[in-house]
Amino acid sequence: AIYQNLSFIERYDPEYVIILSGDQICKQDYSDFLKFHKEKGAEFSVAVMEVPWDEASRFGLMVTDEDSRITEFQEKPKNPKSNPIQATLAVLFNYFANLMICYYTKDRSEAGLMVALGLRGSFQAKDYLIGLKNYSAMKVFKLIGEIRDTDARSKGVNNSSATDEELLKELLYRILH
Repeated sequence: AIYQNLSFIERYDPEYVIILSGDQICKQDYSDFLKFHKEKGAEFSVAVMEVPWDEASRFGLMVTDEDSRITEFQEKPKNPKSNPIQATLAVLFNYFANLMICYYTKDRSEAGLMVALGLRGSFQAKDYLIGLKNYSAMKVFKLIGEIRDTDARSKGVNNSSATDEELLKELLYRILH
């Protein structure tokens, strides 16, 4: 849904965007949440709530440090400790989605990408400049689809036997070829 509405977001260029779950309707005041986000100077913020440990396997779990920064995400864990495929897929999706934004950014200089992506360090922009050289826009578009497909397969959709390790190896091959 975010990807489908990216052009709308880019057109209006809001300072902040709040993304809500599409499977529920909420009427809520988000001013405290936005204030927290601004105070932390975060790139993004996620609203979560604590759940009892005996129910933890029913939910996606986020582990935070003492500064409320997310250090780990676990997608409905059988034994709530870690699930590296979900964290890996989230990082890859974020990178390639941002790389797609780079393709539609007029100023593809280091400074231009920093502004377009809201980056704080030039080292991050350099990663995207390298990505622009190594991947065509069509390849990035296809990889975003591959990442989404791998995410679904890691959750059992159209996958009867592949392990997380096998899924990641397959995805890595597609990224590199």
